[in-house]
Amino acid sequence: MATSAVRFSGNHVFIKDSDLENWLQAITVQFQELIESGEDVEWLLVSCKKWCDIYENLPPGLKDIELDEVLRDEGRKLLFKRLLELTESLESEEGGGVVAKGVSGKILKGLFSR
Repeated sequence: MATSAVRFSGNHVFIKDSDLENWLQAITVQFQELIESGEDVEWLLVSCKKWCDIYENLPPGLKDIELDEVLRDEGRKLLFKRLLELTESLESEEGGGVVAKGVSGKILKGLFSR
């Protein structure tokens, strides 16, 4: 099974491509909660669309997600972490919850716990 990387600030985590697809679907579900809270999520919606395009158009193992240019300030970094935390708290049956929870947890631990 091919894997692709999610990179931020010189660190990276490798995610199976099939799990990455599941995670991308699950985080889009969580946007509604962020929008309802009044957060400015337009930049994150644009980024998510770009990541989905990368996933759909690149061959297996090359579906890397680069976060450095997207998370260019502390506010964006905090909002993205909040999105990961929301996805990590999904119920198992919601949006492929088990896989998405695992991917979000892996990204949080691998890229943001330092």
